[in-house]
Amino acid sequence: TRRAIIVSHYIIEAGNPGLPGTQGKAIYATFKDNPNVFLFLCGHIDGEGRRSDIFDGRTIHSLLANYQGRPSGGSGWLRIMEFSPANNEIRVKTYSPWLNQWETDSNSQFTLYYDMQSRAPFRAIDGHTIAASGSAAGIGEPALSPPAALTGFEGAANGNTVELTWQIDLGYIFHGFEVERCQDARSFYSISFVKSIKDSLSHYNYKFFDNSLSDGRYFYRLKLWCLDGTYKYSPTIKVDVTVGNRFNLYENNPNLFYSLARIGYFVSSFLFC
Repeated sequence: TRRAIIVSHYIIEAGNPGLPGTQGKAIYATFKDNPNVFLFLCGHIDGEGRRSDIFDGRTIHSLLANYQGRPSGGSGWLRIMEFSPANNEIRVKTYSPWLNQWETDSNSQFTLYYDMQSRAPFRAIDGHTIAASGSAAGIGEPALSPPAALTGFEGAANGNTVELTWQIDLGYIFHGFEVERCQDARSFYSISFVKSIKDSLSHYNYKFFDNSLSDGRYFYRLKLWCLDGTYKYSPTIKVDVTVGNRFNLYENNPNLFYSLARIGYFVSSFLFC
């Protein structure tokens, strides 16, 4: 039910239609039969380009935008894309906040058709108002309902180690589980892969230990890979790690000394609580 945009360094050449490069052909061949993929974005080649390809009755658009060859390292030119579900349109514009100027030729300002009504409708997941230029805003994916097969996902800290446990219900078999972690609840990255137990028809119990962590709050989620290559996400959980009770003594500096040496040390604030 989720629409997908593929972003890669190099997919097509400049022009309309822009010819696909060797890498672009491989990317298109890999993803064209995924019905949720509708847009490829790329750079690498100086200039602007676009093309539209039809596979199995669906149109997949490819867009190139790269302005770094222009004066002053690109003069701040950037692409603005507005998605209008009510009109099934993707409106593409090109603007430079540095020059306070729009570029309105046919390669820089155009509209693409994309059917946004035939599947699950768009819905707002979050929103922020940026008060001033240079401010930053981030949007995290809301918690998802757990997949039917996942009957539990928990985490607990023990010193500098987090133990993750989860259960898979009877009758469900997965290829495996990708364990993802971050500290901002948004920028998840993979830290390990746990193979699925496939030789049992009972309730499956899994464990994973994330070791050598520093003090802080950690967010975890599972990427459940199905046998057909699709995947589902678990809800996100958070675990607070407090190492505490730690005393570190560092080597003296300089190593060879006569009458004076500096020895650094660290005492955890929890040591004397």
